[in-house]
Amino acid sequence: MKKLWAWIKSIFHKQPVQPEPTPEPTPIPPAPTPIPMPGKVPLVVCKESSWFNDFDKQVLKDAVAGLNHIFSTKQFQTELMSRTYTEDFGEGGAGIWKRMVAGDQLSPEDDLGELDFKIVMYNSPWSRVVGYTYLESIVINVNRKFFATPSSVASNIAHELMHTLGYTHDDGFDDSVPYQMNEIIDVLWEQLNLG
Repeated sequence: MKKLWAWIKSIFHKQPVQPEPTPEPTPIPPAPTPIPMPGKVPLVVCKESSWFNDFDKQVLKDAVAGLNHIFSTKQFQTELMSRTYTEDFGEGGAGIWKRMVAGDQLSPEDDLGELDFKIVMYNSPWSRVVGYTYLESIVINVNRKFFATPSSVASNIAHELMHTLGYTHDDGFDDSVPYQMNEIIDVLWEQLNLG
């Protein structure tokens, strides 16, 4: 009986558990230094637009000018290099920069040395899709519902241009190159006070 009682006591009267020691925090590595590329910056060129009125054309012109300004800044290189990406072919910011400068799009219509595109407006007021393209095309389709300001249009164009360079993403917002590009453009448009 004593053994039974000792066994029951051992089950219900356990010794307090000592907390495990807290592991040392992993140090955060410093952000990589941007690769200097004097004289070489990505160049965005709109080759053609369809279904645009005069106001839309001005918004598009301002968006492309803003993108070219942002891509030419050290702040852009710093932002690009300091981020971690998924689905970037293991290249990181330096590889993305290299593809952008080379303008090495997957389309047979591509002019090397430029991030060129053709843009087509469509109207889908009930859709949540801002725009889309296909990997082997330089045609960017934009939903009129979201075609509002140069900054939002620039962010969408930059996102879609990443697809033309071969970068993809899963559904939803993540750390993919196209979605990170949206964030970079949004942040720098405001920081550089582009209007």
